[in-house]
Amino acid sequence: ASFGDTTKTFHATMMMMVNELELEQRRNHQDDHDDMNGIDIRDGADGFSGVIGGGGGGHSRSADLFDSYDMVVSITQSTMNDQLARLTQQGIINPHLIVLQDINRIPSTTTKDDRGPSTRYTTYKSFEQLLSSSSSSGGGGGGDGGVPSGQALNVDLMPAIHITETGTKINFTLTLTNGHAWMYDCVGPSGRLVRYDVHNWQYVVELQTSMMEVDREFLATHKSLPDETRDFMTKLLQRRFSVKCLALDFENSNLFPLKCDLGDQPRLEWQSLVPFMNFYLRDQGKPGNPYILAYAINSDHNTQYEHSIAYTLRPVGTAYLFHYSSSVGGGGLEDDSCSGTLDLYMSTRGLHGSGIAAVPHMANVPGHWIKEEDMMMTDLHQRCDVKIIFGAKALLQEFILKPFYHSLAYQVWDKVSHRVSPVSLEGEFYSVPPYADAATPTDTGYSVTIAHCLTGEDLYGNSYTVDIENSNNNEIELKFRGTIQVFKNFSKDVADGVAEGSVTIVHVWHGSILVSYQQDGDEDAKTDNNSNQKEGDGDNRVVADSSRRKISNASGDKTHPKLTIKTSFQTDDQLSDASESHNKVAGGMSFFMNIIKAVLEDCAFNEDKNFFTSILARAFSTDIPGAGVLDPNNIANLSECVQYAFRLPLAPYMSLHAPTIDTKGNLAMRLHIRNDEEDDGGEVDGR
Repeated sequence: ASFGDTTKTFHATMMMMVNELELEQRRNHQDDHDDMNGIDIRDGADGFSGVIGGGGGGHSRSADLFDSYDMVVSITQSTMNDQLARLTQQGIINPHLIVLQDINRIPSTTTKDDRGPSTRYTTYKSFEQLLSSSSSSGGGGGGDGGVPSGQALNVDLMPAIHITETGTKINFTLTLTNGHAWMYDCVGPSGRLVRYDVHNWQYVVELQTSMMEVDREFLATHKSLPDETRDFMTKLLQRRFSVKCLALDFENSNLFPLKCDLGDQPRLEWQSLVPFMNFYLRDQGKPGNPYILAYAINSDHNTQYEHSIAYTLRPVGTAYLFHYSSSVGGGGLEDDSCSGTLDLYMSTRGLHGSGIAAVPHMANVPGHWIKEEDMMMTDLHQRCDVKIIFGAKALLQEFILKPFYHSLAYQVWDKVSHRVSPVSLEGEFYSVPPYADAATPTDTGYSVTIAHCLTGEDLYGNSYTVDIENSNNNEIELKFRGTIQVFKNFSKDVADGVAEGSVTIVHVWHGSILVSYQQDGDEDAKTDNNSNQKEGDGDNRVVADSSRRKISNASGDKTHPKLTIKTSFQTDDQLSDASESHNKVAGGMSFFMNIIKAVLEDCAFNEDKNFFTSILARAFSTDIPGAGVLDPNNIANLSECVQYAFRLPLAPYMSLHAPTIDTKGNLAMRLHIRNDEEDDGGEVDGR
């Protein structure tokens, strides 16, 4: 009777706690709904149109976003759930929950107001151990079919996350796949301990997430890390990288369930499960939390990279955001399709210096980075699990567009500056402007104005456009078309008047730069910069272990995936025209002819057969900060760019596929996570 009274008191207390938690959960949900009001972008409205992300038309928000960030890593929900499943299968996340609830009376010395049940939960490695403990404490038990001394769970678990809104919260679903639960069938002394069969019970809570510093103390105390991850992180810290992990935050979350589904057990009150699940979730918040979704890797000026990487590709700060998109997959609590992504937003040393701290404003986030068709690949090796996007300033502009601009602008000005002295509209003598001031985005790429001095005695115009396209053979094509204009006016006082003359030169040109994705192990890969070789889609694996840092393709050959440049430029037309007056004046003709000849020699570019060869040679011998002299046959070390930007908890191999690009020059690469179960023939077991 005494134990029955204690049980009754406990259940009454538990029901009060459940009701209070439910009210708090409703209040928090309403607050969150109010915060989101007016900035819902779930349908990708006014989103990022093009090959990198989906969404409606209109001006791309990514243009504003890449003013603050330089790289984005987008990870699908299904990829993160696959990682959680593998962590559970390997025992990194405990796949079993064997727990006993022990209710004890508070000692009689306690004041009357404080009297009540004391509840303790104890976990065990096996059910036999639980029964043995129950037997030794006076309860029933003893082998298979035994009965624990109190309410208990002996179940298998499978965790998953679901992204249901844009922000930093996620829904966490804990599925009790099978096992048994022992619960009292009613409150009071007449309650009997009943065993219930467990089959796919679901417990869903909304969780906060947070970034945690990964340092030597973290690695020493975090016992639930995979060995290869621990080794990799140790080597990163030795090279003075800084690492943060994105983990589920059980300590600062309201753990009252959004949903508690007990399946085919209608006689069991769902509230009976709440204390057990609260105990389990609170326990995960202790040091050693195994629920890590991703790692963000950053560097500083002391970081030691294995190979040279441009400063614009070295992350120094990372923010994150879960993005919900109803246009990619489903999105219900039970739906394990890709209803959203985890997006890591990175700033780099070359463009932002010391890093970032703020999460991107949701109004600036594109509809979604990963398109629905990326997820619907019939060949699983081609499926997109992760997409990494390099902002135009970090890759295309730094390695191609800016070097070309500087080479063309300064080499042409070196020629014409000896003969003309153009003046701007503001009355200042001309000087080559910075690339950022000269380039203007268009619907198809960029319009670049090097010079527009078309007033005064001496005129100089130099401009071109760049159209950015994805070709049909997995190449990126940059189509250039430009015009150079030079006008020289001159005069000379003579005895009977003024001798006047002028020279006009108009030079029209066009060309293209093909950016190809290659493996250095390809037999057909050409190193000739002017080769017309077409490369196909590569299939490479990034080996995440730093001791095996190369890329291997499906046949096992070790390769380094790389971007190569092929160029083709030519002159379309050149108009040269000279005019003069008073040529009959003594000395006028010889004077003009000498000037005209000098101007034509310096400014008639069609006479220089190696003009564009020289421009391209100087453009692609530029010294890129952090990477050294630009190599047209390998403009970026893609494998290290990927490995030293982020990491998943379990991802020894990643297949990299040929890049795509949008009209602003933001370049994206699809990555497919290759599990150990995938063979080289392309079949996937247990996927």
